Amino acid sequence: MKVYSTESGFSTGQIRTPSADPIANITLLPPTAKAKSDVLIILTSTGQLLHASVDPLEFTRVEDLSKNWPKEWVRITTWINVLCPRPDMYFLVGHPENVQETMLYLGTRVDWKKGPGFHFEKLCWKILPNTHSVSWGVEGELLTAVQEDSVFMCNTTTKVAKWHMSGTRKFTCVSAHPKEWAVATGDDSGRILIWRNFLEEKSPAKSVFHWHTLPVADLVFSTDGQFS
Repeated sequence: MKVYSTESGFSTGQIRTPSADPIANITLLPPTAKAKSDVLIILTSTGQLLHASVDPLEFTRVEDLSKNWPKEWVRITTWINVLCPRPDMYFLVGHPENVQETMLYLGTRVDWKKGPGFHFEKLCWKILPNTHSVSWGVEGELLTAVQEDSVFMCNTTTKVAKWHMSGTRKFTCVSAHPKEWAVATGDDSGRILIWRNFLEEKSPAKSVFHWHTLPVADLVFSTDGQFS
């Protein structure tokens, strides 16, 4: 993995996973009101969860997700994605063994009697197997994920969750607003939909934008939430 400066465009360093396992995804621990973030969260396909500082570029924590994986659950053969809204919260996507579905889990950092580890919860299933199918907002309280024909929306604090259907079109990607309870989805017809009131209403309000002639591959809100 190489790290580049957005100011100069030059590489600031290179680092290799301890076990040389393939990297599934990389995310940046969000900044706080007091400090910017320079912590990278790296998930390997085999389930190693790595924390790395940017300056200097080095690993500061190496963990194995299988260590606290519930024994009664099917083990994950391939991990795909990780999102980290807070230092104690991880949204994880993986393929369970002998199951033709992609599952979304919540991993919460806890202190067990035997030492620090994770508590895992199953959130939803059959989500699209790519890195654009899950998103979070509102400091991790809002979680959303897409299947081909439906979108999952959840308040992770109250555990209230809803599924909403796409109709005849297929979802391709999703993005949660960073500060507001709003979600943007893209579909295979090139449309972008902005959803609101999705946890309170059976048929929530949607704004429809048709900006593309091809399927929407990815979308994201700007950091201030003004654009997607």
